[in-house]
Amino acid sequence: MKRCRFVLGFAIVALLGVVLLGCAPEAPTPGAPSPGSELPTIHWTFQVVEFSHDDWTVTANDNFSSKVAERTGGKFSIRVALGNELGIQMDEFVNALGEGAVEMAWISSGSVEGAMPFEAIYSLPFLIRTDTDAIKVKHATDFIRTPILQKLGVTEITPDIFSVFAPQELGTREPIADLTDLDGLKIRVWRSSDAKLLEALNAKPLYMPLGDVYMGLQHGAIDGVVTGCECYLNTSFHEVAKYYYSIQLAPGLCLMPVNTEAYEALPEEYRTILREEATSMIQVIREKRPLALEDAYNRLISHGVQIFYLTDEEAKVWQEKARPIWEEWTKGDPQFQEVYDAALEAIGL
Repeated sequence: MKRCRFVLGFAIVALLGVVLLGCAPEAPTPGAPSPGSELPTIHWTFQVVEFSHDDWTVTANDNFSSKVAERTGGKFSIRVALGNELGIQMDEFVNALGEGAVEMAWISSGSVEGAMPFEAIYSLPFLIRTDTDAIKVKHATDFIRTPILQKLGVTEITPDIFSVFAPQELGTREPIADLTDLDGLKIRVWRSSDAKLLEALNAKPLYMPLGDVYMGLQHGAIDGVVTGCECYLNTSFHEVAKYYYSIQLAPGLCLMPVNTEAYEALPEEYRTILREEATSMIQVIREKRPLALEDAYNRLISHGVQIFYLTDEEAKVWQEKARPIWEEWTKGDPQFQEVYDAALEAIGL
């Protein structure tokens, strides 16, 4: 009788165990907050440079935002704001970021020369011409950059949170007769070093908001524009400027920092997820960059744009015109010479 009671009791305990196990909650997704946790709901704005969610870099940004939301159970959402959404000009991004108007932003080297003049190193024509060289120079000059960003209230969340734009090239309304003599062509630029080079080649560089360039080309207020091929397509410049010259000016550098105060206020779980997903996003961008450039050229051709390349002789003339610009730049500030020397050493010149 005692043995029967023991067996019956054991069976009841086993049955209860099975029931309890069956009612247990599922294990949380790796990296996600645990069920019932009191982590806050947080909304950030991520300011990007490009003007369309169809742009492949913005698609990578959107995927980054979705993954952060997924891993935090929707509690940490990041809105991706396009270049024309918030009314913030590109050269205002870093200040808007430091002031907390946005919590994250793509910051291009050419647009922060006011706050960090040494960043013009990336714009010196025919000096840094590849993604690899731009990355090397970035790391070699972090000893100057990081303290300045800190004073602005801005933080890079990983050492590798950056990407480079497409090389800057030239599109025009009419064909250029001689690429070594631009013969008074009015060309919109956005970087001072490009302006100096084009001026040395007898062009008339001028500055104009990107949103006004299409009408300027259409009505002849300007003859051409310097930009990357993807921007050229996204802004529909190919409709009014059918001649495209692959002059391969410096691609520039793009950082992706965050507002320091907003970042430090995040729970550690969120900071870890943000860093991991940002690093993954940059890797995706690096892998897609060569493919995206090839695709952009093919799309230009499909729209009836003619693409021209500098000959070796023409490239030699452009580089000869560029060298005095490098040397002149180093005299502007002792810091410039320091950055220049670090850059030359980094890329082996």
